Amino acid sequence: MLTAALGEEKAGGLIDRILLGGSTSGLDSLKWMEPRAVADVIRYEHPQIQAIVVAYLDPDQAGEVLSHFDTRFAWTSSCACPRSTPCSRPRSRN
Repeated sequence: MLTAALGEEKAGGLIDRILLGGSTSGLDSLKWMEPRAVADVIRYEHPQIQAIVVAYLDPDQAGEVLSHFDTRFAWTSSCACPRSTPCSRPRSRN
């Protein structure tokens, strides 16, 4: 029944957590959070940190997390290009 509700991978992970009695920590805890909550947690982090977190999540959850970001935010966040290299990202029209 658990597998039908959560899918095989998540159900297996939940059973392992229960049987081992361990609590998750760090990035693992994000996998059990609602996508909206994950988006809220990483919203003001550096874009590279956001990318690491999203890459760590399951693809479906990652897509839902990204859907909670304003598309303008990605384009207007700070550019990590070195000063000697022209930035290739589109400029904001604000």
